[in-house]
Amino acid sequence: MTPLADFLTAQGYRPIGLARTASGHLALAEARVNGQPARLYLDTGAGQTLLDLAFAQKLGLPLAADSRRGAGAGGGSLAIFNARVAELTLAGWTEREVACAAMDLAHVNEGLRRRGLSLMDGVIGGDLLARRDAVIDCRKAVLYLRAGAPPNP
Repeated sequence: MTPLADFLTAQGYRPIGLARTASGHLALAEARVNGQPARLYLDTGAGQTLLDLAFAQKLGLPLAADSRRGAGAGGGSLAIFNARVAELTLAGWTEREVACAAMDLAHVNEGLRRRGLSLMDGVIGGDLLARRDAVIDCRKAVLYLRAGAPPNP
């Protein structure tokens, strides 16, 4: 282990492996949404954990329209839906009853497809990262999340 890993483990953090994609993005090495394999990217700039609308529909998640409009990664004014994931598993780490958003990421996936890259099912956003006091070791491609109940805001 590295000094950072030793320190964080002693502070109650658990390591979660990341994979660097061919595009240079960091993705969860292993992720499941309600038991189904998912290709989730890490996006510290996303305010909320987000699923591709088609993926959320494939999982049969109940979706409720939101009055907000979404943007990012070349998309603008996209419809946003609220969803709740019963179980989000990241390399053995499990979060239950995760509130997230769903948005059509076809434009993002088309760009990935054109470059011959793996498509994404969603992103882990700043909401979950902040709630779990995330630390990212970019060099080692490891995400550390603090275990236990989330701290009160």
